[in-house]
Amino acid sequence: MTFGQFITLLRRQAGYTQQNIAELLGIDRSTYTYYENDKTLPNIQYTRQLANLYNLTVDELIDCRIHPRAVDTMRAPEPELPNLAVENLQFFRSLTNEEKSLVLLYRSCGDRDALMRAVRSFCSDLSDRNPTEDSSPDGSV
Repeated sequence: MTFGQFITLLRRQAGYTQQNIAELLGIDRSTYTYYENDKTLPNIQYTRQLANLYNLTVDELIDCRIHPRAVDTMRAPEPELPNLAVENLQFFRSLTNEEKSLVLLYRSCGDRDALMRAVRSFCSDLSDRNPTEDSSPDGSV
């Protein structure tokens, strides 16, 4: 089985569309389609996000191996809540790529401590990029 066939199988078993996965990764659907058609491979960031989404290790994803824990945790969208799913996707589309990455990490993380470290790191990165509230725009205090 090729990598593209494997991620297609995973996506279908989880009940996602190509568009859903592309939006979760923050890429165009056509780019994701290239992955499934074995025309190109995702970079390590997207590979890691895909592995997390399907509750696999990166090695399992690359080697096209499904771990039993992954099969148990894959879930299709709730059929009785289609409007909520559409609203969630619309909201998800409005997030920045950084926010989408944080959502993916949250959804894939069963370890509360690891999740909290990731949130602290994310917040720290944001505060490093944004000026403090005490500073004026021209740099004077």
